[in-house]
Amino acid sequence: EDSTPGNGSSGANEDDYDGAAINISVTPQFDLALRKQLKASATPGPFSPGSPVIFRITVVNQGNMDAYNVEIADYIPAGLVLTDGNWTQSGSMATRTIPGPILPGGTATADISFVIDQNFVGNTIMNYAEIMSADDDNDAGNGAPVDIDSQYDTNPDNDAGGLAGSPSDDAINGDGSGQPGSSQASTDEDDQDPALIVVGNCPDAGTDGFVEVCLTCTSDDVFVDLTAALGGSPSPGGAWTDLDGSGVSLADPSNVNFMGLPGGDYQFEYSVGGQNGCPILSATVVVSLSTSLDNGCNSQINVPVGNNSCEVLVTPSMVLSGSSNTCTEGLTVNLLDPNGVSLGNTFTADMAGQTLIAEVLDPNCGLVCWGYVYVQDFTPPAISCPVQDIDLVCSDLDSILNNPASLAITGMPEIYDTCVQHTVTFQDQEVMTPDCVSRQINRVFTVTDPMGNSVQCTQVITARNPTFADLLPLPSQLEIPCDSNFVQDQNGNPDPSVTGYPMVQAYFGAHPLNQAYCTLGASYTDSPPIDVCEGTIRIIRHWEILDWCENSPNSILELTQFITVGDVAGPEVSCPEIDFNGDGYPDPLNFSTSSYDCTATFQAPLPIVTDNCSSWEVRTDIISDEVVPVTNQFGIITGYDTVATIIATILPGEPRLVSDIPVGCYRFSYKVTDDCNNYTQLECDFCVVDNVQPTAICDDALTVSLGGLGLGRVYAEAVNESSTDNCGIDTMLVRRLYEADPLTCDSVSSYYSDWAPYVDFSCCDVSQLATVELLVIDGAGNQNTCWMEVLVEDKVLPDCYAPNDTTVSCSSLPDNFDPNDTGQLQALFGAATAEDACGGAYVVEQAPLVNLDQCNAGTITRAFQAVDLSGNLSQSLCVQVITITSEYNYEIKFPKDFTTNCTVPTPDTLIYTSFGCDMLSVSVTDEVFTPLSGSPGPECYKIFRKYRVLNWCEYDGLSDAVVIGRNEDCDGVPGDEDVWVVRYPNGAWIDRDNDPSNNIPAFGAKGVSCDGTTNPTGFWRSSTSVGLWEYTQIIKVIDTIPPEINFTAPGAFCSYDGDSCLGQVQYPFTVTDDCSATGLTLEVFLDANADGTID
Repeated sequence: EDSTPGNGSSGANEDDYDGAAINISVTPQFDLALRKQLKASATPGPFSPGSPVIFRITVVNQGNMDAYNVEIADYIPAGLVLTDGNWTQSGSMATRTIPGPILPGGTATADISFVIDQNFVGNTIMNYAEIMSADDDNDAGNGAPVDIDSQYDTNPDNDAGGLAGSPSDDAINGDGSGQPGSSQASTDEDDQDPALIVVGNCPDAGTDGFVEVCLTCTSDDVFVDLTAALGGSPSPGGAWTDLDGSGVSLADPSNVNFMGLPGGDYQFEYSVGGQNGCPILSATVVVSLSTSLDNGCNSQINVPVGNNSCEVLVTPSMVLSGSSNTCTEGLTVNLLDPNGVSLGNTFTADMAGQTLIAEVLDPNCGLVCWGYVYVQDFTPPAISCPVQDIDLVCSDLDSILNNPASLAITGMPEIYDTCVQHTVTFQDQEVMTPDCVSRQINRVFTVTDPMGNSVQCTQVITARNPTFADLLPLPSQLEIPCDSNFVQDQNGNPDPSVTGYPMVQAYFGAHPLNQAYCTLGASYTDSPPIDVCEGTIRIIRHWEILDWCENSPNSILELTQFITVGDVAGPEVSCPEIDFNGDGYPDPLNFSTSSYDCTATFQAPLPIVTDNCSSWEVRTDIISDEVVPVTNQFGIITGYDTVATIIATILPGEPRLVSDIPVGCYRFSYKVTDDCNNYTQLECDFCVVDNVQPTAICDDALTVSLGGLGLGRVYAEAVNESSTDNCGIDTMLVRRLYEADPLTCDSVSSYYSDWAPYVDFSCCDVSQLATVELLVIDGAGNQNTCWMEVLVEDKVLPDCYAPNDTTVSCSSLPDNFDPNDTGQLQALFGAATAEDACGGAYVVEQAPLVNLDQCNAGTITRAFQAVDLSGNLSQSLCVQVITITSEYNYEIKFPKDFTTNCTVPTPDTLIYTSFGCDMLSVSVTDEVFTPLSGSPGPECYKIFRKYRVLNWCEYDGLSDAVVIGRNEDCDGVPGDEDVWVVRYPNGAWIDRDNDPSNNIPAFGAKGVSCDGTTNPTGFWRSSTSVGLWEYTQIIKVIDTIPPEINFTAPGAFCSYDGDSCLGQVQYPFTVTDDCSATGLTLEVFLDANADGTID
């Protein structure tokens, strides 16, 4: 009563409900495994060098932690070339990172692509991959976890298991406790896995081979290529074994020498393989040594000559006996005829019936054996008679019978035995047949060969009877002129020999039916004459042709002819012949225009007409051919056509004067009709031409001024002054009279130039009157001339050309240079030139404008003017500006210090040389220093000699002098050597000598203690230059020789003082000094008792 079951309440009063809690702890485990397999869906194989290979690598997360940044290493073996851009290769290892995450129980894959090396030789390729690192998050700084059963590294040789094709291959549940190369799946280290592919690129030994070697009869070398004797495709690099111990050298298997071995078979084995999983394969070559002298010949062979063999080749195998002959490849056969003449190895069919000798020869051993060859020919020629393929009619057979020429028509038999000359004859026999049956000839051909073998065949030749179809067409309309002399029949009508008989066409010609022909005959009847017109009759002729071999009503053929006798032809008409010039010969039909009009008026001529039967009349049309456009339905011109247009007509009996015919070519169209209405039409060409000369008028006041090149050109249009022509002017040309050579102006025999559109004038014509002629030509070629005189003038100014402006250094000028001397300026800087088209111009030079300073630097301006022979002056002055530049080019040698010993000093002094236009001056000041009395040292006095060198052309008057150091070589001994200042236009250098470009001083000769730098090769240093240089030379006068004391050793001194034993002592001496006695200090020291101590 204190609870309610099933109500789900957990209140304090519910005693049927109670709860309990448990704690679950999970130990983190990081465990990855790798499996590598061939991706057979993409590259299933088989594989060979050059094949692509794709492997799939699968990473399995067997732990309970996410995996990040799984880095995979793939160890690329020999034979594989990486082609996958997703992998990074370093040496023989490729790496790739799978970023993840790979969830617990999940997998991730990565493909890797290779291609098999083209040079790979082997049977299998093993490729390993393993995990080289991994992490459980993306934080690289907190350390990576440790796989519980694998050790990540990049060593392919320290992982347990990994035997391809064994249980450990693709295993992912091993504990990693086994040994590398083990096949146990349970102890496999599962972060590494192999993949194996079979390439099948093992070497091949080839197949067995056989070589037959024919020994020669000499002791020559016998070489055999064993490698070439192998069959199949043997791989190189194998080894050869002499199975029979023949002793031959196998050092070069392609050139094994068998010389000296006896005949027999020798075996050699070739072996290859045994590496990279490939088996050892072998093949055997048998070398058989034989000789051709072991063969024998048949005593005699019979060789037939067939219909198809004009020449028979005899081979060694035909002559040799037996079926297993050896060494026959190099053998040859030589045949000898009964006279012993060599035939080579063939004979011809015309030698049938002869017995020949056959020799079998070896090129090295000579005769092998010999036998006889009998040449047989028992076969008659094979022939085929020709078949008639022409249609012969009746009498044609007479031209065929026994006529050798008929063979060209009826044919010759075809002969199949063509190796020899045959004799062909034939015999014809005519077969008697009834009248209405075709005629027949049997032609028998006989063909005989030189051996007397013969054969016959018969050709049947037939000729049929003629039919109406063989008749040639009979002319149905015949006209016989009235004035002709023709053969008449018994009725006075034209005979059929004139009008024509019916004709039968046979193969060899046509036959008239003036009498019976074979089975055909003909007859005719004429109607009474019919009058047609005056002097003209017409006759109707009926022909009946009978074929008596045909049954009625088809046995008769009727033909009709209409024969007209009389005026049956139109008049004979020819073009008119007119002699215009009266020379007795007809001229072309040309009619000229009038003098002031371009049309013609003339009498149209009649043609020449003859008619032997009746009178006639003439109609004349004048026809012009006009080109007219052709348009389509839209009015667009699509082409042009020529249309004949009648521009005038003259009827019979009308006046024949025509007028207003323009220039051009036309046709007279004549129609001449006789009384029988026969007419003849004829067209005769004629032309209307312009034979009137033009009127030429010249301009009589023409002046020519030459152009800038000294040439003038006058065109014909300028000379013309209103020339005219009735039909218009076509061309105007001019020519001129030359009395001087136009190039040299030398006098020549006068001549005219060729006619041209213009004439030219030159300087040779200046101030002259030149004769010019004008030629006026109209469209018809008529021409006329006029002439006039032209005055030629030269108004063109000459040109002045000054020498080019130039800039020179003042140093290049001569010592005696005078800028106002124009002659000297011309010699140095060139002369101006004058040009004029007509030549002869000259130059006038004005006084130069000189602007030079004291150093001869500045400018000189030269001015010139040109004058020509006509007095024309150049339009302006031409000017040359000469710029003279200063050039600082000198050298100064400052002397080294000088020391003298007690003599008047004579030191080296300054030396300078100027190579440019410098103005150098030198000042020298001395400052003498004497030592204080009692000063130590040997110096008597010093002179500080200061040199100052000034270049007036360079110094600006303000800058400080450039002081040259006394210790430029920085050797610690100032003034110990000369110092040179070398001034070039491009700089200044302080040098040991006067050439900065040589190797003195050498590089590094200057000490570095002065300014921390040393010198380059050739000089001490470069320097700025202001044109004022200063240097101090020290001159010392020293005394290094001590004074000399000269005395004579005295004798003994006597004391005359008996008490103290004292006495006067004199030591006379003299003192000499190289310099001066002034300043000498004399000290006298006493060594009493001569004991070495100065008292």
